[in-house]
Amino acid sequence: MRPEEQNPESEMPAWDTDQSDIGGPEGRIIRPLLSAISLPAAIADQNGTILLANHGMAEITGIIVTELVGHSIEGIFHLETRSDCSFSALVHDMESLNAGTGEISCTLRGIGGSLIGYDVSLAPLSPPGGDLYLFTLRERIPDDDEILTDALTRRRLEVLNRIITVAGRADGLQTLLQGVLEETLHLLSFDAGGIYLLGEAGRAEVVCESGVPLAFLSEVREVDVNSPPYDRIFGEGQAIYTENYPAISPERAAQFGFASLASVPIFEHDQIFGAINVINRRRHLFRADERRTLESIGREIGGAIRRMKIEEELKKQQQNLQTLFDGMVDLIFVISRDGHVLATNRSVQATLGYTAEELKGMPLLNLHVPERRAEAEQNFGEMLAGTKTICAVPIIARDGRVIEVESRVSVGMWEGEEAFFGLTRDVSAAEEAKHALKRRDRILEAVNFAAGQLLGSSSWKEEIGLVLSDLGEAAEASRTYIFENSTDPRTGEILMSQRWEWTEDGVSEEIDNPDLQNLPYDPTATRWAEALSKGGMISGAVRTFPALERAYLEPQGIQALVVAPIHVGRRWFGFIGFDDCHDERHWSNAEIEALQAAGRIIGLAIQREMDEEMYHNPVEHSLIGVYVVQNGRIGYANPALAHILGYEHEDKLLDLSIAELIDPADRERWEEFVATPDRPFQTGIRCRKPDGEVRFLEAIGSPITFRGAPACVGTLMDVTEEKRAREALIESEEKFRAIFNNATDGISLNVVEEGLRPGEFTEVNESLCTMLGYTRAELLSSFLYDIVDSERTDIAAIMERLAACGRCQFEAVLRTSGGERVPVDVRAHMFSLNNRQVILSIMRDIRERIQMEERAVEAFRRIERNMEQFAVLNDQIRNPLQGIIGLAALEDSPNMEQIISLAREIDRIVTLLDQGWVESDKVREVLKRHYGLYKEQNNTEFDKN
Repeated sequence: MRPEEQNPESEMPAWDTDQSDIGGPEGRIIRPLLSAISLPAAIADQNGTILLANHGMAEITGIIVTELVGHSIEGIFHLETRSDCSFSALVHDMESLNAGTGEISCTLRGIGGSLIGYDVSLAPLSPPGGDLYLFTLRERIPDDDEILTDALTRRRLEVLNRIITVAGRADGLQTLLQGVLEETLHLLSFDAGGIYLLGEAGRAEVVCESGVPLAFLSEVREVDVNSPPYDRIFGEGQAIYTENYPAISPERAAQFGFASLASVPIFEHDQIFGAINVINRRRHLFRADERRTLESIGREIGGAIRRMKIEEELKKQQQNLQTLFDGMVDLIFVISRDGHVLATNRSVQATLGYTAEELKGMPLLNLHVPERRAEAEQNFGEMLAGTKTICAVPIIARDGRVIEVESRVSVGMWEGEEAFFGLTRDVSAAEEAKHALKRRDRILEAVNFAAGQLLGSSSWKEEIGLVLSDLGEAAEASRTYIFENSTDPRTGEILMSQRWEWTEDGVSEEIDNPDLQNLPYDPTATRWAEALSKGGMISGAVRTFPALERAYLEPQGIQALVVAPIHVGRRWFGFIGFDDCHDERHWSNAEIEALQAAGRIIGLAIQREMDEEMYHNPVEHSLIGVYVVQNGRIGYANPALAHILGYEHEDKLLDLSIAELIDPADRERWEEFVATPDRPFQTGIRCRKPDGEVRFLEAIGSPITFRGAPACVGTLMDVTEEKRAREALIESEEKFRAIFNNATDGISLNVVEEGLRPGEFTEVNESLCTMLGYTRAELLSSFLYDIVDSERTDIAAIMERLAACGRCQFEAVLRTSGGERVPVDVRAHMFSLNNRQVILSIMRDIRERIQMEERAVEAFRRIERNMEQFAVLNDQIRNPLQGIIGLAALEDSPNMEQIISLAREIDRIVTLLDQGWVESDKVREVLKRHYGLYKEQNNTEFDKN
């Protein structure tokens, strides 16, 4: 069912030189001769092998020209000669004829197995006995060819009649196409087929098929009608017949089993609708009568499609007319000439309460109120005469309701007969709409009044009673009220309570009804909460409301109501309601919108008062000065601004030029900011108080509209004390920096990392750099462990004491950049800086102190040795002295007294020396005890706190 992109059999040349053994001058003569022959013809050698063939020969054999070359004539045709069925016998019979040419009968077995008879003509292309022969065929027509032609015609007409019958029985396009396709395949003995219909955007799609393999169908279900060969079918309206499909597409033919196929356009006149495609799995020659039959089927399908489309269009028009007839809001009557109802639209049935069957045949006058039927009949006649255009006599519904109407009458045709058409319009709704619009206008006036009262008052609660009265009277309501929401402190559910109410005379007041206080929405009015919280409305007749709602509304005598939400900002405040206790009133959309506006106005009034309480009061009590400057003068000032600028009351500032209050040095800069109020600004300025004191202020301003004109609103904050404190801090920091950098001791600052480990240096002074021989950059990229001799200093123990006590003093040994060890006395403090624990260390080089201590110890040791030797010397002196005294006493000499006196003086001196030694020993003990002399020094760290 998908033709190939071209038909080789119809477009291929009559012969193929590449497959021929004929060349030279003979070939140049024979080829044009063969091509010019209209009959099936071939050039054969003396053995009957085909050397050249034309298209006619290929068409009747079903073999393409190139494949015919090399075939034997005897293998294709059943030759009937005088002697035997051989080509040589045919040549012999031909040569026996006088003219040297012969004609003999033969048969060709067709693709379907049928035998087709031909008359054969054989002519030599060289002298008798030569090598080449011209073999031509002429279809053998029975003697009574008219009978055969009539039979073919009758067969074609029979097929077309069957097709027409199938088309006539179809109830839809799909049924039509499927039936015609299956009947065509059956009558013409085809195996499979399908029908394309043209779609949009230059595409054609298979709409029905029979017997087509699914794999093949998926490939060809939709095709481009502008691409070959579909452009010939859908664009030019040409049929394509492919009798030897395997020769064109052997792979696809083998895959799907196709041998022959045809694609015939479906059209009528010049309009192409699609194409019918037929497929045979056996080789098939499409005879002329079959081609005409298929093309006639294409025309018949085209005509049927056109007729069906016209019928479908008529049905649609009828449906549209019926839809229009039934969809009209106005009442339409079709009336016979004797005044009976023939037909009505749905509006008549819905309005009057009758069915269409009940109305059909009813006298039209019976639908008018009895007392005015004569008037209606007279108006009917006058409208037909053209003297009157409208009949305003009311009609009566089945339930007795009287309906105000306006009717018009015209003359037309109904089901082939003259009839009258009555167009009746229900004007009761229009009158009610007019009244509703007037009521809406009054409501809007009341809403406007409410806006003026509520927004112009300092307290909306003082005006709400008058507002509800005015709104209720304008809406012609029986009762108007406001409910406020609250939250149950125990359960958190939303409650409603009636707070304000207005009622007309004769209507009960519900403001003191305890059932309407702290009433939960759930489950009583869940529907109300869902709608009102989202800005929706509740309206309608109470009898149509859910039972839980009616239980609260009906005891209040409410027939109909409308409720609008009140929102304060984004918070659902409550709702305003309007009751009708007299009728089941229908609230128009215009009225509902107007009442909704009333809810919004009340919400705005509440919001304004809350805003004033929220913003005005904080501004009035703010410690920061707030101002509004317009045209260079102060239009508003809060008490704090007056205090900052040195005035007793803010009223003293009103209408003053703010530039005059600013220090002259800053005045020009201030005026530059205020002169361009289209953008916010922030700056520091100085102002002078009336007593001459200068204060530093931080000014912020933004553009606003104040009293209908551009202005600047902002704040002024006194930052004098902060400025002075900041200056003092800067001065203190500068002093600290000077001390830090000029201290003779080394100072460092380290961060404390996790695990109580000293981290990298964050600050070092120049003395530490000089002490260790590092640059500042080198130390700031180092850690404490990098410069401390950990063998002589227990850093972990020191960190634990710092964490416990916050400070400690110890001796440590540092390493210089050159590897030298420097003993230092360290005073460390741990504290928090910028949310991080840090260690401040002050390190003093104690190399000179240690050297002095070592020299002192050595000196004291020498003194001790001298004193010990002196003690021994005293004994050595005293012993000989006692001997001298003894000898002097034994001798009687005039110098004895003098000798003894001198000896005793020497003994006294020695005694004094002994006493001095004792005192020196006490001093030595003090030095040992308090200064650590006379013992080995310990270089480990120790706490001196």
